[in-house]
Amino acid sequence: MERGDTLYISDDGVLTSFDLATGNVRWRLPSVGVTGLFFDDKGAIYVNTSTANPETIKYSRQIDVTEKTKPLVLKVEPKTGKTLWKAENTGW
Repeated sequence: MERGDTLYISDDGVLTSFDLATGNVRWRLPSVGVTGLFFDDKGAIYVNTSTANPETIKYSRQIDVTEKTKPLVLKVEPKTGKTLWKAENTGW
């Protein structure tokens, strides 16, 4: 997703912020299962993701039935990637 002077890309385990002009990485946020990014009128980012541990993507064809993965919303500061707060069992 592109917003302002920033490009946000997520893969299986990381959300990354890039400077559009230079292509340099601004920050990386480890997060498994990012399904959407939303922005408020002040520029804060709300990330729909999960509580899954990065270890779960190492063995993508193996399922740990004891793990209780839940939906998660993170509020992230767009300049630094710092998580401001999180809310479990909500999102998606």
